[in-house]
Amino acid sequence: MVGAAGVAVSSTVALTSPAIGQIAPKVVIIGGGAGGATLARRLKVGAPEIDITLIEAAKTYSSPFLSEHFLGGFRSLNSLTHRYDGLAANGITVVHARATGVDTHKRVLTLHDATTLPYDKLVIAPGVDFRFDKIQGYTPDVAHRIPHAWRYGAQNLSLRNQLLDMKDGGTVVMTVPLGVIRGGSAPYTRASLVAHYLKYHKPKSKLILLDSNRDFAQRDVFEEAWKQNYDGILEHHLSTFPGQHTVVRVDANTLELQTHEGERVRADVMSVVPEQRAGLFAHVAGCVDGDWCPVDAATFESRDVKHVHILGDAADLGIMPKTASTANSQAAAVANHLASSLVGKKRFPVRFRNAQWSLIATNNAIKAGATYVLGKGEVVEASHFASGLKEAEAVRARNFQESLNWYDAITRDMFGTV
Repeated sequence: MVGAAGVAVSSTVALTSPAIGQIAPKVVIIGGGAGGATLARRLKVGAPEIDITLIEAAKTYSSPFLSEHFLGGFRSLNSLTHRYDGLAANGITVVHARATGVDTHKRVLTLHDATTLPYDKLVIAPGVDFRFDKIQGYTPDVAHRIPHAWRYGAQNLSLRNQLLDMKDGGTVVMTVPLGVIRGGSAPYTRASLVAHYLKYHKPKSKLILLDSNRDFAQRDVFEEAWKQNYDGILEHHLSTFPGQHTVVRVDANTLELQTHEGERVRADVMSVVPEQRAGLFAHVAGCVDGDWCPVDAATFESRDVKHVHILGDAADLGIMPKTASTANSQAAAVANHLASSLVGKKRFPVRFRNAQWSLIATNNAIKAGATYVLGKGEVVEASHFASGLKEAEAVRARNFQESLNWYDAITRDMFGTV
């Protein structure tokens, strides 16, 4: 039990639709991103009789997916910003606050202002947190000067403004950490679009991408595109062994970093992405084993804490990447599970999907994805797809339009009217 609120509550979980006078089952969701917001909306659609509260500190949502389009100058930050009004207007209680504690035995959540909320089921969708402790000199405050741009809005704006202010002929350094991170191919998509900006606005400049990994998904397709579009601009330094280019120290005054092997690199603009782990509240609730949260693959209930479900980036689902698409499909499955277990709605087979598009040049996007099903208690891949080498321009242009259509669809699913 962590962060006990010290409040005794009596809460009865209904197994069928509540009759008149009965207390509706209470579901509290922490985190209003692709997982949490989708779950709130889907659950309200499927089981309007459930009392749903969404806890989200930010009053607006700055989308991490497609944010690389902003960095490359393809769309505005405002076009990636969304409000929670649609959820609130349709019977979901939206509370802009921070959750600070939970008594998982009494099933009571505590907010930063000491407000307590009883729940029948708690869903934690906290996204990721950053291992600043792994890099000497790197702190949340320093991240304003050396933005990781993996937490969106202000971080994206900081990196974009630094690119705009940099003199032509300057050097941009971006890093990719070792291990699992949110966003799948996002580091390589971001590098592509920063290189695109340099090519057309600061052509004497260069981008150095220091990669702690030996390989990455769709490497051959990215490298083909980089050679065709950014030869002489983008330098990608893969590691010859895992962790070779891992950043161990940064100096915010000189914009110099040092890697595990002792190499020192200076930049005019620097973006360092730290290693990642489950968002803070997953740790507060006692759901983390290592860096991520082990969950039951069918229900997403924590393997360590009863009546608590972990959704999205924080959940450890083995082969499933940490993307908005997977969080969205997980939310649909969890919504169905909760509607079934709390008020007796029909249960459907569990199925997940990932789809990710990477814009690498104007009207030129690649894609990859997969579908997943349950197999002997774990998630297994059922099918997959991916862009290949030497694709026609029309195919890549169609991929780009697909990404825009997908963005509109997923944000409607997250924030649209019920």
